[in-house]
Amino acid sequence: LAEGPLNYVHAGGARELRRAVADFYGCGIDPDWVQVTTGAAEALWLILFDVCVPGANVIVPQPCYPAFDGIPRALGAEVRYWRFSRENGFRPDLNELERLIDRETRAILLNTPHNPTGLVLEPEEVRAVAELAAARGIRFISDEVYHGIYYDGRPRASAAVLPNAIVVGDVSKAFSLAGLRIGWIVERDEFRRHAYYNLRSFVCVSSGALAERLAALAVRQHRAIWQRNTEQAARNLSALTAWFQDVSGEIAWVPPRGGF
Repeated sequence: LAEGPLNYVHAGGARELRRAVADFYGCGIDPDWVQVTTGAAEALWLILFDVCVPGANVIVPQPCYPAFDGIPRALGAEVRYWRFSRENGFRPDLNELERLIDRETRAILLNTPHNPTGLVLEPEEVRAVAELAAARGIRFISDEVYHGIYYDGRPRASAAVLPNAIVVGDVSKAFSLAGLRIGWIVERDEFRRHAYYNLRSFVCVSSGALAERLAALAVRQHRAIWQRNTEQAARNLSALTAWFQDVSGEIAWVPPRGGF
């Protein structure tokens, strides 16, 4: 690290990190499809800045991570809520999603494992949303910052395998390295990648050189990091489960299947 140059990093991200992220996903992802960002928050800003034209609407799950509705609202778009209810275990209803879509719908945001419920969507459910979005000409954004943290021991494939998915990741959540402030977008569309790059060049120029080198190391060691974090999260979940059992006559819950 001491020998590393402290110059500006390329606005798209250092090649070393982009290659690590591409290898991390596999499935034929090219490093040129990776746009590095300052955490997942900047990734969402870059994507939604291009989406939220006047009159547009964006569909987000409810409950949701606050930035999912905060950013589109800040950019002047209408936010429509795809509601996940406790009564059905927070399982999504695709028919409800279809009812929310109209000619002004520009994007559907989804995150799995879901924040804050811990819902984990199965690959066929994610694919169904992606196919619906593709059929309507709507951008499908898959936020996967908790990808890798699953309690049933069964790994899930990333939505990066889907041809129309715009995937957001970072090292803040599943990697527990929030202080590095490194995230990314996996985007196949060259025109949109150029838009992200151009906007980022004027907003923050680049990430920190040392942060990107450390993030590349972490991404390449993701299995060991995820194992440690999943084991810790499972211990926390066990303690929480015992507490909910103690108060079962007063408080009901749906146990999370993934995430923290």
